Amino acid sequence: MIIHFGIKIKEKPTNHISKENYLMAKPEGMKGWKESDYIQQVPKAGYNFDLNMAYFNSLDTSSFEKYITQQCKKFKFKECLNLKDLENVSGVYMMVLDNYKQVYIGVALDIKKRIMGHWHNKKSLERLIFGDVVSSVLSIDSFGALDTTRIFYLQATSYYKKEEQIIESFDSKYMLNRTAGGIGNYETGTDSAAIVNLAIVAKRKGRDLIDFVDVEKLKSILSEESFKYYIKRYPILLEK
Repeated sequence: MIIHFGIKIKEKPTNHISKENYLMAKPEGMKGWKESDYIQQVPKAGYNFDLNMAYFNSLDTSSFEKYITQQCKKFKFKECLNLKDLENVSGVYMMVLDNYKQVYIGVALDIKKRIMGHWHNKKSLERLIFGDVVSSVLSIDSFGALDTTRIFYLQATSYYKKEEQIIESFDSKYMLNRTAGGIGNYETGTDSAAIVNLAIVAKRKGRDLIDFVDVEKLKSILSEESFKYYIKRYPILLEK
């Protein structure tokens, strides 16, 4: 057993995110999904994983550290060293993943329970991609418990409003949040124009991964129809 933020954690490979563990996500049997959809989802999710990792590696560690320090001071976040101290504590929490220069900001009635839920409740295969392959941000639920290296929290009565305020002001390049505060949690793994356009609302505070796309690789994992749609939506791909 490992003690992590005062909590006993079993030693297992999934304590840290890896491409192998990531792609072992089980399907939940989402309505409308066919066997062919699941087969196509694996290479798409794998390529999106690679794009995100390339993006994380491009970020500067010292700039990230300085920014987190500034934000904690600005919003008066307190650091949590033992999750047991946050049992039945409500408010805003921030999980910091220093190795990836990313944070996740959320709200909960019981912060301890919610964070442990992130560590143990993994996304299904259908939900690995949010929007499309070249814009989807990895879900905080896909990371392992030991990927969370620091935890901060802020007790607040109107914590949904406070969460929205913090997310709105936070530099999106450092955020794993797939939706802005208060707009719900819409997720999908399809490539249809209607679904992707809905996801634009959620990723407005996100970031495209275009700089890291290999067009031939992208073409190899998409259907001809989907590839044409990506080129139409991201004409910059024609310049690569």
